[in-house]
Amino acid sequence: VVVGWDTAFNFYKLTWSSLVFQLHPECFFYATNDDAADRIGKHLVPGNGCVLPAIEAACLSCVPSRGRKSQPYNAKAVSLGKPNPDFA
Repeated sequence: VVVGWDTAFNFYKLTWSSLVFQLHPECFFYATNDDAADRIGKHLVPGNGCVLPAIEAACLSCVPSRGRKSQPYNAKAVSLGKPNPDFA
């Protein structure tokens, strides 16, 4: 599962991600970034970091065993982009 900035994020997509975790409990869990906001012109809009906690909570509540595993197999996504020096 890879979580990226999605301006059309909704409950359907949250449900779908929790189903993927249930059907594939050994899948990787990554995020493109965990930025709280993104700048568009002079304004800030909610970023990927606002959506990520919802998916992490859905993952943990639907597949509690992921809470005991190491990343990238647990309920907290590994950030692939900034500020992760391993992937940047």
